Amino acid sequence: RCVQLNSGTGDTIQTLNIESLSTKPHFRGNLMFCTAVSPEIGGAVFAYDLSRNSIAWQKFIAHGITEQPYYLENKIIVNAEGDNWIKMDYDGTLTDTICENKLSVGGFYACVKHFQYLTHNQKGITASFLLKHFNGSDIKIRYAKDFTFILGENKILILGNSGKIKKKIAIDKIITLPETGVNEYREILKADDTILWFYYENIVVVYDYKRNKTVKTYDLGSWDAHQVVLDGNNLWLITKENGELVGVELESRL
Repeated sequence: RCVQLNSGTGDTIQTLNIESLSTKPHFRGNLMFCTAVSPEIGGAVFAYDLSRNSIAWQKFIAHGITEQPYYLENKIIVNAEGDNWIKMDYDGTLTDTICENKLSVGGFYACVKHFQYLTHNQKGITASFLLKHFNGSDIKIRYAKDFTFILGENKILILGNSGKIKKKIAIDKIITLPETGVNEYREILKADDTILWFYYENIVVVYDYKRNKTVKTYDLGSWDAHQVVLDGNNLWLITKENGELVGVELESRL
């Protein structure tokens, strides 16, 4: 189930009429845009009216609910299973109606584009590109204004506005990796115009990709995290061993 809480007190405001969310939601006023299992139609993308505790609109996308949608300024791009993606506006209306590639999705036909991820400027990243450079390993993607960062096994690729590779970073060349206690979880925590923060094998790395210089590293091996979030100078992580939530003040460790 999905519950809305008062962030100041923790008190329950209401229980929503949908099952647990499948991806990170996006909020506009009282509307929450998200993917989840709809009681009426199954896997769907929809707008949920929090003020009325009801679904404003919904579109069936089946197993596409497991892929994070792209919530852009004036459109939503959602997965319709596999490498198929469809585009709609924030009223749930399909915005592409004339195309060569159409797919039947829950009884309606939609124009689809084929890719696995989008870059910062909405160019498609294909499965063949990822297979070539990462050989099927788990990847994480993050965006800055003019760059897309792809983190995989022992490698980071930086793509520019053309969609081409601007830089390749071998992780074992910029930090000393631990010999034991390897953690397969990896995450890009933050990216701006010059600095990239990422988590790799229990190490938080602060890397200046413009100057090709490692600014700082933090060894978090004692916690062995399986989820990490950076919030300002605070790092929040959940440990693998006992599921504890731990807050680390990074400035105190400089």
